[in-house]
Amino acid sequence: MRLRFGIIPYVFLFGATMMGQETLTLEGALCQVMENNHGLKMAQLDTVVSRNNATWGNAGLWPKIYMAGGYQYSENDTELDFAPLDSFGGLEGITADRAETTRENLSINMEYVLFNGMAHVRTLQLSRTVDSLARLRTKYQVERTVLRTVEHYLQTAFLQADLAISREQLQISLEHLQRIRTMHGYGAVNRGQLLQAEVHVKNDSVALRKKQLDYQKSKTAMNELMGRAPGTGFQVTESVDFLSVPSKALLKSMVEKNNSRLRLWS
Repeated sequence: MRLRFGIIPYVFLFGATMMGQETLTLEGALCQVMENNHGLKMAQLDTVVSRNNATWGNAGLWPKIYMAGGYQYSENDTELDFAPLDSFGGLEGITADRAETTRENLSINMEYVLFNGMAHVRTLQLSRTVDSLARLRTKYQVERTVLRTVEHYLQTAFLQADLAISREQLQISLEHLQRIRTMHGYGAVNRGQLLQAEVHVKNDSVALRKKQLDYQKSKTAMNELMGRAPGTGFQVTESVDFLSVPSKALLKSMVEKNNSRLRLWS
């Protein structure tokens, strides 16, 4: 009895949990990956840095202008006394409360190297080469991430459908076990048939649990690609529309022209 009442609630609980989750399409998954994937964000930042470095100014081909300025302000209480000049006395002292003093300065300098053995030109060429490689690496990483997303999505869809079949199989085994137990109570079947039915239920429950773990592992990988929390719940659509594959010659031409991996290592 423990086997029967311990598995049925678990199976239906798992199915009810899936019904309350969001339905994720392949297009929606790709959009979230392109927007939230941490690896793609880092690659895009590297591309921005390399693009900013590949400029005439960073290569030293533009004049350098230095500007410096300063401003000083002071406020003091001042009292000035004059010594007497003769027996008739001297000038009266001067007293100033909160006397203000300001000083300002500004300087502008410009430097330009007329010739240094073409070092600045080679620096610019190197920076542009690095920028080009960074762009190719980013595009290659985008292509790899998209491919991984499609693979994990299709794997999740397969595991989701396979999991539904396993749940139905376990339900059938449980119903069969219940009938065998009833028949055994009336003496219609022997003890061996009852044990065989219990073994079938146990094997189906173990297989279901394994597929549930594989399904959760695949969903965790999807959440990681989409930059979401590992435990975020969702279910995928089990039907995916594919574009028609072009001819072999056209496909080869498109690969040679657009494949980032080939361009990166060529």
